[in-house]
Order: sequence, then C-alpha cells, then structure tokens
Amino acid sequence: MFDIEYQTAIRKGMVIRMIPVFLYGKNDKSLSVHLRTALAKNGGVLHISENKFSADPIHTLAHFMLYEFEHAPVFNMDTGIIVFKKELPDHVSLSIPSGFQAIVESDNQPALALLKKLRVPAITCGMSVSDTLSISSHEENSASISLQRDVMNVINEKIEECEITVKMTEEISSYSLLAISAVLLLSDRFQNEIEI
Repeated sequence: MFDIEYQTAIRKGMVIRMIPVFLYGKNDKSLSVHLRTALAKNGGVLHISENKFSADPIHTLAHFMLYEFEHAPVFNMDTGIIVFKKELPDHVSLSIPSGFQAIVESDNQPALALLKKLRVPAITCGMSVSDTLSISSHEENSASISLQRDVMNVINEKIEECEITVKMTEEISSYSLLAISAVLLLSDRFQNEIEI
C-alpha cells in the first residue's frame, strides 16, 4: 500500500526522489563527463566516484545520483539504472538486483553475457533494428534517437516506441549519445526532446 501511494506521490511531483545511476567499467572518461553534464542539465546530479564527491549545480537538490565505479559495490536497493562502459574490469564479480535496468552497447559481449547470467534486462544501444535504442539521424548539434520497443521507466510507467530529439552542445560518441538518452528516458524526467 505504501509503495503505491509513494509512486503516486512521485508522479504528482509531491516527492523528490533521487534516481540512482551507476556507471560501471574502466577507461571511458568521455562517457563519464558527458553523462555527468547531461544529468546536471536535466535535474542536477550528485556525482560520486572512488576518489571524488561533487554536486552540479551546487545549490540545488539533485534529481540524480551518479556513482562511478570499477570495482563492484554491494547494492542495497531494489531499483536503479546501471550503465556499462565499453571496457569491463578483468575480473568481474558483480551482483545486480533484479529491479535494476541495465544500459549496454550492443556489441559489448562480456557485459551482455553477465546480464544474461544475472537475469537483468538490458537496454541495448547500437545501430541494429534489434537494439532498444538506435540513432535514426545525426547532425552537428542534434540527433534523432529511435526507441524501437517499449520499456518501463524507474517509476514503472510504460514508455512506448517513439522518436526522441536530442540537442547537443558538442559532438559526442554514438554510444555516449545513446546511453545518456537511455538514462534520461528511464528517468521520470523524460520528454520527447532532451538536451545534453
């Protein structure tokens, strides 16, 4: 009963809930920087890494918590979003709760195998018709992203297939563009047009 009332309050904007986003892997600083910037623009972000703690914007209650890690933490929560970097650590011992949503590049076979083993649903990002998200058009300062199948967001609302317009201030990699779009799509802040 409380859970249903809490979700209703969230939908009505009566409760501010920080959405946990986990960025897992190594050697991809570009994705980290662009994701952090996009989350700051779309509700604010509290960023935690192995040696850094920051908030952006500083004087705002952040809508997102971004925890960046290379060594697996223990997840003591039921729901969240985990984004896989292109490269995983050599020894992966990760346990992801079943209520999490995972975002992964479609050719990242080690991450896909891990998610399959853990039975965690994956939102795949790539250029194939079988991917959940793909780029349908790309220009210098904007892109059109196709959501090619329905997904459930963090408050268990269905997001149906659609086209998402993304406005960008700088050029970013295809996977970064898709992964950031997926995070915002899964959040309760989603609109058909986003800025990153």
